[in-house]
Amino acid sequence: MPTPSQSQLLGDIAAVLRLPAADACRLASPNFFTGPTGLVCRLWLQQEAAAVRPEVLLPLRAREFRDDNLERLLKVQALLLDQLGWYLGASTDGMLSLMPLAWLDDAQAVAASLDMANGIAMSALSALIDGHDAA
Repeated sequence: MPTPSQSQLLGDIAAVLRLPAADACRLASPNFFTGPTGLVCRLWLQQEAAAVRPEVLLPLRAREFRDDNLERLLKVQALLLDQLGWYLGASTDGMLSLMPLAWLDDAQAVAASLDMANGIAMSALSALIDGHDAA
């Protein structure tokens, strides 16, 4: 259950995303919503703080990567972490997920981060599936 300040932040995020206020609490994990590229997203609430960390789930399972594909995954992971400060790892659901390292406490920053995450995720997918350069 979100704290009052977390509920306020979720309400502000819903407003920025042009979602009904009644849907605000549904943005937080474990719930999912669809991002601008059609990928599944959710917001993780920081414990006892009015801050979230956006997560975008990629339609790939971490266990699918072996041999050359695993090497490609590790290269993309290192690039995202080093160049952008984004973590590519396994979600609690076993899917690959992408999220920023920083917690965000501003609704506009969260919306911008979700947009960025969806774009980065599409590039990462291209790199992981097709072997295209993620840069």
